[in-house]
Amino acid sequence: MKKVFLSSLLCSCFLVISVVLWTGKAYAPPPGCAPVANQLNICTNNLDLCTVSLTTCNADLEACVAESQIFPGDGVGNDIFDPDLPGHGPALSYSQPGTPDGTFTDDNTGLMWEIKDDAGGIHDKDTTYTWT
Repeated sequence: MKKVFLSSLLCSCFLVISVVLWTGKAYAPPPGCAPVANQLNICTNNLDLCTVSLTTCNADLEACVAESQIFPGDGVGNDIFDPDLPGHGPALSYSQPGTPDGTFTDDNTGLMWEIKDDAGGIHDKDTTYTWT
């Protein structure tokens, strides 16, 4: 009777150990991990938004690259900034007021510029000023 009991006990233990090992490890997150899991979900959602924004940005970039190819050039790039070519803005136009006050005006923008001289004063072309 002892042998039967011992044999049954041994078989039962073997069966329990086999079932536990067969099912694999059980995982329970430690307390306090719920906020981390929530943050992970938020990050994943933000990643999806960033991916959409990146796709839009790439599409815009491709459009800009395609648009930039319309400028005429000689293959070397020497004439793409020639203001006489079409598509480069209005023709350059400058004027000086009736009374010579040392300035000229850009007729396209309306900006007034100082004409530098070589007299050695504050309007000399070689005079520089620095400030911080």
